[in-house]
Amino acid sequence: MDNHPETNAWLTSDGLDLKVEHSFSTGENCSFNTFNSPLTQSNIVIEQSVLQEGYLKGTIKVPFLKDDEPMPYTLPLSVDGFTHGYLDDGYQHFTVELNPDKEKLHVTMTVKQAILLIMNA
Repeated sequence: MDNHPETNAWLTSDGLDLKVEHSFSTGENCSFNTFNSPLTQSNIVIEQSVLQEGYLKGTIKVPFLKDDEPMPYTLPLSVDGFTHGYLDDGYQHFTVELNPDKEKLHVTMTVKQAILLIMNA
């Protein structure tokens, strides 16, 4: 742990105290709602053996919405494990253009809110 100044851990008669912050390097991936996802950051804070805060952060590219721009998300951690993840920016009220260079196939669509759900899970 000497090589990781962002990590602190100690054990007392009151229990475990732990603080871990980690920034991921490129190439460390997971899957978020079936999308390939580069991980960016994690954080865990435990005080007196009780989880106080925790999360895992990453980015996804959603082909239909923003295939050229990573969309950051957060997966909160609770005492029961990871909870439902969410897109950090909410992605509300933005416009998507399909086939902008084809007059007869051009579609402009306004997305009121981007919500990702796992179907058949």
